[in-house]
Amino acid sequence: MNKTIFRPNMKKTFLFLLACVLTIMAKADVEDVLDQSVTGISGNIYNDFADKTATSNAVYAGCCAGSINTIQLRTRDKKEGIVSTASGGNLKQVVIEWNKDLTKEERTVLIYASNTPYTSAADLFNTKKRGTRVGKATFDGLNTTATITINGNYTYIGICSEEDALYLNSIAITWDGEPRTDDPDPRPEPGDDPFPRGDVNRDGNVDISDVTTLVNIILGKE
Repeated sequence: MNKTIFRPNMKKTFLFLLACVLTIMAKADVEDVLDQSVTGISGNIYNDFADKTATSNAVYAGCCAGSINTIQLRTRDKKEGIVSTASGGNLKQVVIEWNKDLTKEERTVLIYASNTPYTSAADLFNTKKRGTRVGKATFDGLNTTATITINGNYTYIGICSEEDALYLNSIAITWDGEPRTDDPDPRPEPGDDPFPRGDVNRDGNVDISDVTTLVNIILGKE
C-alpha cells in the first residue's frame, strides 16, 4: 500500500513567519504626554483647541482651561474634555498625574474609548457618541498618579471629568502603534538608527520587500 507523505511547503511557512515577525517589530509602545504646553490653553478661561500632536500619530482636540500650568477640566458646559480625532494605534494605558494642590478629593476622571473618531469633546456628553467607558481614576488626596490599563481593542480615546472641576499636571497615553514621521527626510541624532525596526532593506518602509531581502541574506544572495 502506498503511503502519502505530507511535506509542508517550508519556504511559504518560513516567509509567513518572517512576515509576522517583521509586523510585530514594526510596532511598539508609543507614549503621548499631554500637558498645558500641548493644549496651549493657559489661565482659568475655558477654550477649545484642536490639531494637537505629541509623539504618536494621534491628533487631539478638546476644551479646557490651564490654571497654573495644568489641564483644567469640568462638566458645566457639557463640552469640556480631551479626545483623539485621529488614532495613535491601539489604546493600551492611561496615566493621570493630579495637581494635588488644586484638585479636591473625590474628583474623578472618566476614560472613554471608541473605534470611531471623535469630533470634539462634546461627544463625551452624548451617550450615542462617547463610546465605551473603559476606566476611571478618583483623586484620594494622597496619590498623585493613577494608572488605567485599557482592556479590549480601541483606537480612539476620550477623557473628561465626571463632575465639577479638576486639575491635571499631565495625561500620559500609551498606544500600540508607530511614532510620527512628519519629516520626510529626518536627520537622526548621532548614534540613532534613522530606519524603523524591521526595515531590513533600509528603504524607510516595513513591507514584504524586507522579507525578501531577509530571505536572500539568509540564503547568501545578498
